[in-house]
Amino acid sequence: MMPKNIKTTKKNTITWINVTKTGAQEISWLKKHTQFHPLHYDDCRAHAQHPKIDISDDYIFIVLLFPIYNRFLKEIQSTEVDFIITRDTVITIHDNELRKLKDMDSALQTDHTVTLPSKNITASGIFYLLLKKLLDDCLPMLDHMSEDLNDIEHALFRGHEKKQMSLFVLTIKRNIVSFRKIMGSHKDILKKFLTTHRSFLHHEQLAPYFNDLIEQTKQIWDIVEIQKETINALHEAHSSLQNYEMNDIMKTLTMFSIIIFSMTFLAGLFAVDLTGSMPFIHHPFGFLILLFMEGIVTLAFLIFFMHKRWINKK
Repeated sequence: MMPKNIKTTKKNTITWINVTKTGAQEISWLKKHTQFHPLHYDDCRAHAQHPKIDISDDYIFIVLLFPIYNRFLKEIQSTEVDFIITRDTVITIHDNELRKLKDMDSALQTDHTVTLPSKNITASGIFYLLLKKLLDDCLPMLDHMSEDLNDIEHALFRGHEKKQMSLFVLTIKRNIVSFRKIMGSHKDILKKFLTTHRSFLHHEQLAPYFNDLIEQTKQIWDIVEIQKETINALHEAHSSLQNYEMNDIMKTLTMFSIIIFSMTFLAGLFAVDLTGSMPFIHHPFGFLILLFMEGIVTLAFLIFFMHKRWINKK
């Protein structure tokens, strides 16, 4: 009996087996109905850290990582998809986290962005359709990160810096680095797949389509590289603004401390009356005279600070 987490569909003569859970029951069913290398069954159960492609005589085993957005943690994480491509079957093994693989009927449909003549509906053609849909699904995440970068830029350079900006910048930077790490090997995997000569792959018919996928991975990589450079520049700008603001605060506190120290020193000096000859001590307006002298000292320091342009005139 087929486990509930395994579904199949057919397009022309090609069968697509979609495994949405890699438990013992699902792997046992695969072992019973397929004949692959035992290590590949183990790879299907383990979560790979790096994409790879293994080429056998009668099938191709491919591990690819794709980005998903965790809305709760607000971070981009990776999810693994294993592809096994034979002459008449395509098997996908994943954790059911990619929406493009949840609806099997729509995943195999062509539209204005994904076209494939019926004569090219081979196992490699099905692999192309699925991979095209998965790569297209990465673009909205790139657009969202670009919008976040624009928000950061506007907040920094238009004087509307948000609270917790440092955390926001570091979150976007982490997501860009994660996205870059996830998508880094797709181009090399596709190139190796395209140069693999197996009769059941029909590369002579599908080469233009896979070359288009390689170009798309290059475009995604270029966008991520631009975003990486942008967030690094914005991070440096944000750090510079923070340092400038901190220096400005320290300068203000220093000027305030100098004025307070001078007033305290003057008051303490007049408080020391060892011989009884300190001027203004016994004068009826001595206190007011002391306040006037402290005001003169404060005004002198303010004029000095303004002359040095340590106080901004607004």
